[in-house]
Amino acid sequence: MIDRDRFTKPTRKTTVCSIRIEKTQPGDSFHPSEMARDLYGLSGNDIDGPVWHVWISTKTGLDQNNLGVFRFTNEEEAQEVAKEFQVGSEVPDHAENDPLLFREIYQKAGNLKFFSTAGDNDFFECYDCLQGAGVIDSDAQPTRAVLDWCGEETVERAKSEWGENWSAYCEFAYCLNHFPRSSLAHISSQIMYAYFIEYDDFSAGYLLRELQFLMGGAEEIASQTIETRSKAGKAGSHASRKARGRRIEAFMQAIEALSDLSPRMNERAILDQAFKNAVASDPALWRQGKGRKEEYETELRLNHDYRTRYFSVFGKTA
Repeated sequence: MIDRDRFTKPTRKTTVCSIRIEKTQPGDSFHPSEMARDLYGLSGNDIDGPVWHVWISTKTGLDQNNLGVFRFTNEEEAQEVAKEFQVGSEVPDHAENDPLLFREIYQKAGNLKFFSTAGDNDFFECYDCLQGAGVIDSDAQPTRAVLDWCGEETVERAKSEWGENWSAYCEFAYCLNHFPRSSLAHISSQIMYAYFIEYDDFSAGYLLRELQFLMGGAEEIASQTIETRSKAGKAGSHASRKARGRRIEAFMQAIEALSDLSPRMNERAILDQAFKNAVASDPALWRQGKGRKEEYETELRLNHDYRTRYFSVFGKTA
């Protein structure tokens, strides 16, 4: 008997790492431009006034932190969205609450671009996962559940648009609306979409490697190991955070010490030299953390405790 839950449940947890609200005015560095307003769903009048940015940092599984932003033209809406995300809470990994229309699915999926490393035409794992989730049958054709959900009009339009590859679109549309983004079924449908609809075997190959990794249970084992170590190391975590804070402050002070060189020396050159100076001034403090230079730079730019000081060095508005 097929364990359908194995193919449809989330394989990773996404948690909220940090959240903050920032208000910008026209002319500020991060204020939406005319070019970007359509991307943010704003009108010309909207960007002529203040905009509130809700910055949310999340971490999915073992991936690096991701930074996302919601933008609003009034503070009340921004505060309401911010309340939905609590630091340390889990972000639901589920399908859309409302079915996506044909055009919306195409636009959303058509814009999916992945950083990729290899191509591969061997999709046996995908077929196994999609069949296990009830998306395709033993002949690798969409099941009645998929066809009924898509509807005759969508199926016909898919056939007209993509010919014999039409089913890859319908299967992706179904998974997009029914399964968590990190489920084996959803990733499998992404692979098929990338390869047969976008003809992007580069991305399909990368996703296939991820699928094989998840199917082997490697991430689950690694996550459990990290959780165990985390519980055992709580006593040392406070000291580690304090040391990290000291390193960031030392880096900031080293940047400020070179402020007279701006703008004769560009931002990147100042950052590189300041980091070398900070490490050289206190080697004991930097026994750990020397490989996190870019992470510290991001912290200085985004953290309210540092961003004003950081941008003042380079003559920019925080």
